[in-house]
Amino acid sequence: MKTSRYIAKTVSCLLCTLLLFFSVFAPAANAAMYDKDKIASPYAVVYNVENGTFIFEDNADAYISTTSVAKLMTAILALEHYSDLSAELEVTSTSLQNLDKFRAGVKVGETVSVKDLIYTMLIGNCTDSASVLAHHIGGSQGAFGKMMNAKAAELGLTNTTFASATGVGAEVSAYHTTVRDGVLLAAYAMQIPRIAEIVNTTRYKPETIDAPISETVYTRNAFLSKWIYQDYYWEPKQGSPSPSGVSFTYSEESGYSLISSTTYRSLTYICMCSGAYENTDNKISAYNDVKKLLNWAADEYTTLKVLDKSQIFGEIPVKLSGGSNFVVVVPEDSLYAFLPHDTDVASEVTQEFEITAKELTAPVEKGTVVGTVRLLRGGEEIASCNLVTKLYVEKSESLAFAAALFGPEMIIGISLLALAACLFGIIRFFVFLKMAKNTPRYRGKKSSK
Repeated sequence: MKTSRYIAKTVSCLLCTLLLFFSVFAPAANAAMYDKDKIASPYAVVYNVENGTFIFEDNADAYISTTSVAKLMTAILALEHYSDLSAELEVTSTSLQNLDKFRAGVKVGETVSVKDLIYTMLIGNCTDSASVLAHHIGGSQGAFGKMMNAKAAELGLTNTTFASATGVGAEVSAYHTTVRDGVLLAAYAMQIPRIAEIVNTTRYKPETIDAPISETVYTRNAFLSKWIYQDYYWEPKQGSPSPSGVSFTYSEESGYSLISSTTYRSLTYICMCSGAYENTDNKISAYNDVKKLLNWAADEYTTLKVLDKSQIFGEIPVKLSGGSNFVVVVPEDSLYAFLPHDTDVASEVTQEFEITAKELTAPVEKGTVVGTVRLLRGGEEIASCNLVTKLYVEKSESLAFAAALFGPEMIIGISLLALAACLFGIIRFFVFLKMAKNTPRYRGKKSSK
């Protein structure tokens, strides 16, 4: 009895040890998810451009101030409006109202080139440059704000409403954006070569601004330069993710907002963090948050092959074939999906397919579409393509002739001919019968002896 209890206790201890081991060392069910507690910014997203996928979200649709993206939208509209960046605009007093401390130093009455205004606006975050552009393009800040909203609607930014080119002083309850919309706007803006060039320019010397605040405007994105904050400079290293500047702003309503991107292994990620203020050590958390999230995205995700084009999904019978009586069904091409790099494709990715053609008639061309296949992970579709015939199937002329000869069409035709012949014979019989009745019979005289 004691021996049985001892064995039972021993087995129980071993089971507990195994459970503890697997609970500690087993892979997490969702290893790709980044821990939100590791970042200080209350609003954050990471977006993969090539796949149009948000891989990290934290309060992605909460309203924040439009100052975080207003100048990006202003640059988009300005480049659409002006084909010649050397065009010069006169600075008016009304265009220098409601500004913040970040200014290029343009003055009433002077003429400034569109190029200088756009460059100083995006590089130095200068609100006076943005305001001058808005007044010349829209006629007023309010009118330009309507143009910004029309463009936002065109781009599908459903939670963004602008009041002006600067966003300064606008109530978040009425005029706002979100980090989700901010990243989508940034993705659109970075496709414009001129904007991609400007936001990665670390210093710019305006030529048409008379006695500017600074002869050289330096980028306010500390990832790209040590000029403002040396602690946040992200030194590019070969073989590692490196930053691309997009936007860095500050407002009392939304704190610090930083948008930056990186391209690693042919995949581009854009991250936006907003809402954090300086911490107790007077550090700007947005820089550390964005850097951590971009590094995580670059390390965690990749493009994996989820379906090889050689996989066979079935066979379809082929009539009138000169060779094989069936044809093999395969994917139209190999499929790849944007997934965490440690995804076990064999166990985590499932296939759903349908072959719509039950039978084919030769000749069958190679690549004939005969169905579809969908790849799913966690119930969500990650890739899909057509199913096609793998090879060409030649037609047998003798079988085709025999099929035509003994086919239903020929049988029906012969049957109709036979029926017609029978009807013709019957009709002819009755015609001759009638003619025979109407013909007088010959009556000869009897011979006398």
